[in-house]
Amino acid sequence: MQRVTVDENQRDPLKYLNQVEAGESFVIVQADKPIAELKPITTISPDNPYFER
Repeated sequence: MQRVTVDENQRDPLKYLNQVEAGESFVIVQADKPIAELKPITTISPDNPYFER
């Protein structure tokens, strides 16, 4: 899993989203502290609010 700073992600969010779409995963860090993960969705369940029928 690659690390990316909040600032890097804010400068070019599509760069990272395109890489996620291709299967990459990222840990988003702020002041060297991990705060979030950006990764592909591997499964979608019907109770997920973003599930499309």
